[in-house]
Amino acid sequence: MNFLVKAGIGGAAVLAAGGTVAVMASADPVTARPVAAHRTVPVDSIAALQRAVDRAAAGDEIVLKAGSYRVDRPITVRGARDLTVRAAQVGKVTLTGTAGFELSGTDRVTLSGFVFRQSVPVEVPASAPRTRLTRNVFRLAEGPGKNNWVSVAADDVSVDHNAFQGKRSQGVYLQIFRDATAMPQRTRVYANLFADHRYAGANGGESIRLGYGAQAALVAKARIERNLFEHADGDAEALSVKSSGNTLRYNTFRSSKGWLVLRAGKNNSVYGNFLLGTSGIRVHDADNKVYGNYAGALTIGGFKSDHAPADRLVLAYNTIVGPVTSSYTGAPKGVLFADNLLKSAQVRLTTDGSWKWTANLIDSPSVSGVPAGYLKGDARLVRAGEIYRLTDRSPAIGRAVDATGVPAVTVDIDGQPRPARGKDVGADEFSTAAPIDTPLTAARVGPAAK
Repeated sequence: MNFLVKAGIGGAAVLAAGGTVAVMASADPVTARPVAAHRTVPVDSIAALQRAVDRAAAGDEIVLKAGSYRVDRPITVRGARDLTVRAAQVGKVTLTGTAGFELSGTDRVTLSGFVFRQSVPVEVPASAPRTRLTRNVFRLAEGPGKNNWVSVAADDVSVDHNAFQGKRSQGVYLQIFRDATAMPQRTRVYANLFADHRYAGANGGESIRLGYGAQAALVAKARIERNLFEHADGDAEALSVKSSGNTLRYNTFRSSKGWLVLRAGKNNSVYGNFLLGTSGIRVHDADNKVYGNYAGALTIGGFKSDHAPADRLVLAYNTIVGPVTSSYTGAPKGVLFADNLLKSAQVRLTTDGSWKWTANLIDSPSVSGVPAGYLKGDARLVRAGEIYRLTDRSPAIGRAVDATGVPAVTVDIDGQPRPARGKDVGADEFSTAAPIDTPLTAARVGPAAK
């Protein structure tokens, strides 16, 4: 007998063929319940695939033979439970044509190992909770008009170990959105490659859009983690958040025009991310926390008609190696700016007396708008690979104060432990040991990654 194991937002596991484990997001406490013994059903055509889906029982795995298949009528998956549909070999089944999978009334359906080259988007409707999209390649045959490649509207969906590549027209790789009254809950986006988004227009080419303007106040509890963004050039916002209560952590941005942007929404947490080169973090709206990140720039949003100011923002233990600026008019209120290391040609902020500054180190020839609460001088950093690190002579060592309101920080951006007291300022704790965690590469994400 097989078992379905459900866990918290960290993931659930479905025992599939051969005892393999499929990780899925869930908000339920750990439970275990029996599911029907699975059958493995090999098929070698789209017609045979549709028949197998129509006859599937809970726990079945349908395996499509390697090859290229044209799909011009939807592959309908209706009412299925605990069903896996996968390629016989990851990356060896290509789906083309004007139609694709159509889910309705399903629960715990997994689509795995396909190369999607069809001209229509992949959609996970609200009636398909706990869907998992894993180890697929999305490179749709898009037309010149606006289009989004993958849309998630259901709760507890996992999008993991996929590659999104080669977009040229307006639209996003992954949109997480339901309607004006509700956001999908507990979406987990993990270990994906988002690469080569080359839309050349002014905006509308994000790699991930989490929510929309009207959903900013809605809590989504999504986790966007350990994804790699490379040449995410379709928009100034590569990862755009327009909802509340989300976690964005351990992602890497490399060679990208797009930034990580909290465009709208409250109580979002951003930590442990590498934003290399000129990619940075921009923050709007209230009660967000940004800490333990390494970034090429930082912008703190003031007021604009369609941008709420970053009131009560917590910025702590970040290393910024580029411009630090304010945007729009006025200063957000109640910002806590603590234990950050800024190495920048310019630090120009619009602040007021409600800000709290403590134990920051600023290495910059041009500083304006910054009150007391920082040490100005040479940070004594050294370039090590893609990032700057502390040397043993850096004044950042041991200067952090863990001000009230700063989240607990027990490891640095390298995954190395931080002491309870006397931490170093910035994202990096000085150490002569090799880093445990490093910026992601293409080999560590996507369909072939472990």
